[in-house]
Amino acid sequence: MKKITTIGLVLFTFLAVFNWTSCTSDIDSRDLSIIQHGPYYSVEDWDVLSATLDLPELPDDYNGVGNTFSQNAIPTLGRVLFYDKNLSADRSVSCASCHEQSLAFSDDEAFSRGIEDRRTDRNSLPLGSFEDFRRSYNSTVFDREGRFFWDERVGTLHEQMEQTIPNAKEMGLTLEEMQIRLRDLDYVRVLYRKAFKEEVIQVENVLEAISQFVNSIRSTSSRFDGGFGQGFGVDPYVAFSNFTQQENLGKTLFLDNCGHCHAFSLSTHLINQFQNLKSRANNGLDLVYEDKGVYEVTNEPEDKGVFKIPGLRNIELTGPYMHDGRFETLEEVVEHYSTGIKDHENLDERLRHLNGSVMNRNFTDTEKAAIVSFMKTLTDYRITEETKWSDPFK
Repeated sequence: MKKITTIGLVLFTFLAVFNWTSCTSDIDSRDLSIIQHGPYYSVEDWDVLSATLDLPELPDDYNGVGNTFSQNAIPTLGRVLFYDKNLSADRSVSCASCHEQSLAFSDDEAFSRGIEDRRTDRNSLPLGSFEDFRRSYNSTVFDREGRFFWDERVGTLHEQMEQTIPNAKEMGLTLEEMQIRLRDLDYVRVLYRKAFKEEVIQVENVLEAISQFVNSIRSTSSRFDGGFGQGFGVDPYVAFSNFTQQENLGKTLFLDNCGHCHAFSLSTHLINQFQNLKSRANNGLDLVYEDKGVYEVTNEPEDKGVFKIPGLRNIELTGPYMHDGRFETLEEVVEHYSTGIKDHENLDERLRHLNGSVMNRNFTDTEKAAIVSFMKTLTDYRITEETKWSDPFK
């Protein structure tokens, strides 16, 4: 009897394991991880988090390579801090207020609204305007290291936040005040402990968390990206089968007339086709600039009216355009390069003929429409909907 019972128990165990294993294909990999390893957050911590935040039970993969939960804990904290209005003096704005996910992490006003409804000095630069934020903003392709802000005055996200958070027109909170305030937030304490394995919240770690979140932003799911498998890396002029005739014409016109300034922001595949890429330029907006751009940082005469060249991915979503948001539409932008370039003394050489005269393109109406049509193929709606980059506050 004992022998039969033992055999039956072994058989039952085998069948139970077999049935559980055979069903795991229907279980989400995250749920499976919970089954195998147990909850990531303790019951007490989860109660704290779920009272305020809508977070997954396991940290999202922010690097796209299946990093461990502990590695993804830092950008998870960064996501919360990016959307947390407690980082502003009057608790009215967050980083996301000027970098809205639905707008490819940009703003739809010429000058963004900061604390007490104050206006910023320049238009908000979109964070979703490159294939890969981390790789693009830390690239060695360009002629300058500093590439943050329109005047490129800093070279790292840490430095950028060290200026933005205390800025009186933006968030208006000193880093010391931020540190004290965050220490009083129970959900921040939980996420910070999981991310950095320590209790006392430090400013540098807070900035690192936000940096890792922002650096994780990628835009690779546009219709333009759908054409990469058609030989684009070898011949960028190849016609894309997923494009209309108008869009392919626009791509050719764009590469011929705009690629020398904007190639890198479209795709790193274009680095070899377009040499001497620069991260900044004077594009002939004015003869006299009220905002003098990079000159206000360097005091070098050749930098008057020189500004950062922005990325163009998701350009359809990120208007108004230019450092002062003067152009409401893409059609206005194209018209500027067609007929409106001013002969400023620092006008970029790529906008001049060999004899030195201004190179207004004088596009036909058909060509203008084609260029705008092509730029709209750069729109990636996935970036506007991806949960791991969304607002986690309930």
